[in-house]
Amino acid sequence: MVQRIFRHIFIFFPLAVSYLPFRLLGGSALDLWWRWAIAELERSGPAFVKLGQWAATRTDIFPQDLCSRLSILHSNAQTHDIESSLDDLLLLMRNSGYQLLSLDKTPIGSGCIAQVHRAVIMKDDEPMKVAIKIIHPEVPSTSYADIHLMLSLATLVEKLPRLRWLSLRESVEEFAGLMQNQIDLRVEANNLEMFSQNFKSWEEVKFPLPIRPLVSENILVETLQDGIPLAELISGNLSDQTDIRRKVADIGMRAFLAMCFKHNFIHGDLHPGNVLVSFGEDNNGPIRVSFLDAGITSQLSDRDKKNFVALFGAVVQRDGRLAAQLMLENARDHACDNVEAFCDGMERLVNDALGRGLVLGKFRAGQILAQAFTLACLHRVKIESNFAAVCLAVMVLDGVGRELDPSLDLLQMAAPIVLRQLIDRR
Repeated sequence: MVQRIFRHIFIFFPLAVSYLPFRLLGGSALDLWWRWAIAELERSGPAFVKLGQWAATRTDIFPQDLCSRLSILHSNAQTHDIESSLDDLLLLMRNSGYQLLSLDKTPIGSGCIAQVHRAVIMKDDEPMKVAIKIIHPEVPSTSYADIHLMLSLATLVEKLPRLRWLSLRESVEEFAGLMQNQIDLRVEANNLEMFSQNFKSWEEVKFPLPIRPLVSENILVETLQDGIPLAELISGNLSDQTDIRRKVADIGMRAFLAMCFKHNFIHGDLHPGNVLVSFGEDNNGPIRVSFLDAGITSQLSDRDKKNFVALFGAVVQRDGRLAAQLMLENARDHACDNVEAFCDGMERLVNDALGRGLVLGKFRAGQILAQAFTLACLHRVKIESNFAAVCLAVMVLDGVGRELDPSLDLLQMAAPIVLRQLIDRR
């Protein structure tokens, strides 16, 4: 702990004291400072990387420029020698009556928290192909130490009157909860089972299933999902894959709307690297979409879900002023000293987006939510974390969906569901 404190002081103190001179120089000098800062964050461990990535999504709390700078943070694809985790894995299997037949020592995927290996296991003479997810050995201890440091620093920052409204300690506590869910693979196992239950009647949507009892805090053995990463499909040849891309976009968006409005259990990390697409045997079968890495999820309280549906309904009905009022009501805290200006801003935002009768495919639901978050930050309106997480998921899915199918209109797809739920609630 003491060693990490001195390490972080050595790294971040020069960054802090040099910021003002670089900012005064501006232009390329400030860009150079930010490249330095991003590089140091990426070297400082998974907690700092994840904190930066989380902060980049909270445009309702932090300035747009800061969020844009942090959005380029990468989870370094570090790996560790599987031999260091092999004893724990073999013990878990022996205690559960399983045998490890083979293990690919080269990970098929790795991030700053865990890595994933292909393997074949057997029980009762039945071999099974699986994926084994293993937390990097040093992650739990360094992450807990770093989060403790972040909490202490946030407490000090809150002593400054002008920054007190940010409630930074509360924000760090919120982030700590997300981090805890990601470094305890038992949480992800439970989430995968919930998603599988929610989508059990969907032939075109799949989730890995944990192989119980091969689940621990640091190890998760799950069914192996076949397919190509969605990122490959997005970057593929448009002329050859237009129909496939359109179908995948439709499946993904319908699944997401079901998570939001039917199940109220939403995958919180649906970037293209966490989605696989398969086409059956010889690529001639039905299209199936598999969602991976379910450590982060969101659920809305009854009140928040009601407000979320009402907010979408207000946008569908082109009522920006009502949308602003709902955002204020749903804010966990705000220091907005000009409510009228905030409502006027939202009204202009919605009118600009929808008031000119834009054609199908031109309006972006994610874009208007992103602009609404920027407006909330400007007027010091802090959005409740789960509500913000769901809105962020909408932004991400809207962007991914448009890359697959430029004519996709999330708002049009959501409108019948939202309006029906609004009528049912009356």
